[in-house]
Amino acid sequence: MAKQLLPPLPGTEYNMLVSHVPFNKTAIDRVIRNATYITILRHPVATYESIFGYFKFDKYFKIERNNTSDDPFETFLSNSDEYFRNVKDSYFKTLLRNRQMFDVGLELKNYNNESLVDNVIQQASNEFDLVMIAEYFDESLVLLKNLLSWDFEDILYLEKNKRNNNLRFQIDSRKRQRILEINEADYKLYQHFNKTFWNKVEAYGDGFHEDVATFRGMLQKMRTGCVDEGKFVIDNKNRRNSTLLKNNAPTYCPKVNRDDFAFLAVRQQSWILQTNTAPPGNRDTTYSEEK
Repeated sequence: MAKQLLPPLPGTEYNMLVSHVPFNKTAIDRVIRNATYITILRHPVATYESIFGYFKFDKYFKIERNNTSDDPFETFLSNSDEYFRNVKDSYFKTLLRNRQMFDVGLELKNYNNESLVDNVIQQASNEFDLVMIAEYFDESLVLLKNLLSWDFEDILYLEKNKRNNNLRFQIDSRKRQRILEINEADYKLYQHFNKTFWNKVEAYGDGFHEDVATFRGMLQKMRTGCVDEGKFVIDNKNRRNSTLLKNNAPTYCPKVNRDDFAFLAVRQQSWILQTNTAPPGNRDTTYSEEK
C-alpha cells in the first residue's frame, strides 16, 4: 500500500484511509502516523448469511436447486466441512470462517487457538479507538462524531449497496447454531465489542439518546429531500439495489449518494498536475485539488 499510493500534497500527509483493509497497525502507521483507529463489526449470523448470498457461494460450490423450495444455504451448512475441503482460493477461505477476526488481525491457521483468539481481541481493544456495531449504526455514528469532534452534517448518509432480496436466505435456529459454530471466534469478538460499545454509550452521558434522535431527524429530512421513494434499479449482475434520486434533488444529494468505488475514482481524478508558465529552468510543479 505504501508503495502504490499516490504521494500526498507537498508538505502534507494523508488524513484518512477509508477502504477495506485487514488490520495491521505497524503497516498502517507507515501510511498515516498517529491515526485514530476505527472499525465496524456485524453479528456473525447476519454477516455469514450476507457473505454466502453476496458472493453466490451456492454457484461456487455447484449446489443445485431441484425445486423452488430448496435452500442452498441449508445444504451448505449441513455439509460445510466437506465444502471447506474443496476450497482452493485463499481469499474465499478467509470469507468462509471468522472473516471479522481475520480483518482485525488473526491468521486463518489460528482460528482454533483459543489463546491466540483472546490475544487478538485484547490487542484490538488496545489499538482501536472505536469499534462500531452495524446493528446500531446510527448510534455508532454519533459515537464517531463525538470521538472525532465532527458535526452532524459530517455523518449524514444514504443507504447504499443493498443486496437484492433474491439473494437472501432465511435463518432458523438450526442454521443460526451452525453458523455460530463455524464462526466461534467471530462470535467471541462480537460479544466483546458489543459490550465495550455500550460502555462507550454510557460514558457519553445523558445527551446520547437526544443526539441520536436529532441525528435521525436530520437523516429523515435529507432522505425526504433526496430520494425518489419506491424507485430503484438492480445493478451489478443482479446483486444490488441502487437508490434513485429525485430529479429536483438538492445539489449535495448526488455526492451523498455516491458508492465507495465512485467516490474513490472521483478523488483520484481530482488531483491535477499543474505547471506554471515560468521560463524553462525556473518552472515549479505543484499539485492542486479540484473542489
